[in-house]
Amino acid sequence: MSVISIATVFVPGKGLAVAHLKSLPSGTVGIRKYWLEYTINQNLWQSHWVEVPVPARGSHPQLVSLAVGDDNVLVATVAYRSGAIVAAKLASRQTTAPRGVTMTKSVERVPSDRLLRDLGPINWVICRIAARSVRADHMHLFNVLGQHKLLFWTWLPFSGVLLGLGKLPRQDTELVILRVGRLRGCTYELQHHSRIGKRYGLDDELQRRIAAGPRPKGISREDTLLRIVDEFVMTRTLSSPSRKWLAYYYNRAQIIEFCTLVGQYDALAATIAALQIPLDLPE
Repeated sequence: MSVISIATVFVPGKGLAVAHLKSLPSGTVGIRKYWLEYTINQNLWQSHWVEVPVPARGSHPQLVSLAVGDDNVLVATVAYRSGAIVAAKLASRQTTAPRGVTMTKSVERVPSDRLLRDLGPINWVICRIAARSVRADHMHLFNVLGQHKLLFWTWLPFSGVLLGLGKLPRQDTELVILRVGRLRGCTYELQHHSRIGKRYGLDDELQRRIAAGPRPKGISREDTLLRIVDEFVMTRTLSSPSRKWLAYYYNRAQIIEFCTLVGQYDALAATIAALQIPLDLPE
């Protein structure tokens, strides 16, 4: 069945929650059924039915908001454009998906403690050097990606340019990565880049501000960049005011790099979550 609406919210201690409202060819006279599916960090968490009255014009409702209630219960607000609202709370237990509805599934974990025969000599050396650089037994992200040799060899220089050879100020680069990691609940990214960020001026206080997000009336450079990162991650695009602010701070090449950086670490967070890559260091 098709997804007709999506809403997101950050759940403290869990990560990014996403609600998908899916249309179903079922219901009774005057009532239409929808399937509401919640995921946390891209893994299925809960799902349940929503029954809403059919308006005169027969249009689909939309998810207008997703909030965290008491005890971290998710509350999705479903409404028609006319304003008619149906509030749907998270079911207490997971229900079985109806026929024709594709449920989100966890991907089987790819082994991340690989040996020489799994990685090949070149990738094994790269992974060992990377692990030593962070004083860990394994660099699990490299151990996983290294099992796809061609992908690994092309991904490494691409990531290296964004991280160490890019045109953005390095403090801005780390701010972007930490904010994306926080939005996506990616402890792996946060663990490494909270340490790296301190080397480039992102002290504990600034990192707490990054985690909290842009202040509602904040007008500082950091607030503006955080607001743009949030918009990019949540909507997959940028508004005209955001593009104007980027043009104020950056030249054309830096704007391209900024968008690529956000997209790269958003995709990386999704890959880490989907493949269940473990942390390199104790939390």
